[in-house]
Amino acid sequence: DADGAHAEEVGLAAGQPGSTFEMVAKRFVPYFEKEGIRLHVLNTAGSGDSLDELADPETKANAALLVGGVVNDDARYANIRSLGSIEYVPLWLFYRGAEYDGKGVFRYFADKKIAIGLDNSGTQIIARKLLKLSHINFDDRPNFLRISHQEAAEKLMAGSIDAMLLADGTEGVTVQKLLADKKLRILNFAHARTYANKLSFLEPVTLPKGALDIEDDRPSSNIQMVASTISLLVESDLHPAIQELFLLAARELQ
Repeated sequence: DADGAHAEEVGLAAGQPGSTFEMVAKRFVPYFEKEGIRLHVLNTAGSGDSLDELADPETKANAALLVGGVVNDDARYANIRSLGSIEYVPLWLFYRGAEYDGKGVFRYFADKKIAIGLDNSGTQIIARKLLKLSHINFDDRPNFLRISHQEAAEKLMAGSIDAMLLADGTEGVTVQKLLADKKLRILNFAHARTYANKLSFLEPVTLPKGALDIEDDRPSSNIQMVASTISLLVESDLHPAIQELFLLAARELQ
């Protein structure tokens, strides 16, 4: 029970519109309503932006949902605590054209017109870490487009870009649109396990054969991917009853 929490409104930073982060955040709302607390779902440019919103005492964010691996030891985040993880978030690379199953995945796509997410988004933060393993710096590459996932999906489906990276769950609106487009392919990360070994916040996961459409056999073979998690963070001094309410709601959602 959140009685005595002395807080009638709470802000939850939840990433970009159409993302799984936003969808999960909206599921928290009824739990708070039952306790007489209004939970505001706040859209941001992505996980890094959500973290900065949470760290800034001048913003309305008291909690945030963001991709694991974003938080570092920066002193700005000293007043933030984790309440745990909710679900896996795969890193997708959707692309057009012939199926690519060769080595040097990121070197192959480094010369393509590829969307890498908005600055300070979880997608771009993960992309930077993976590209660094391949000794690729995308700061000087104009073909790496820093645009929202919604805009990138529209451009990719229209054929005006070649590929896009996206760290999001399968239930996200944007991911669902991309999965429904049979002209698009999902990259098989042949080195998924190696990436996970080198970056501790990632885990290798598999999209099984036929998982998207068992009748059409989509995908036609298992696809190896890497995934992080949706982490729930709060201000350390957020009332304990509110923190407990977040924990109870998160357990119900798992």
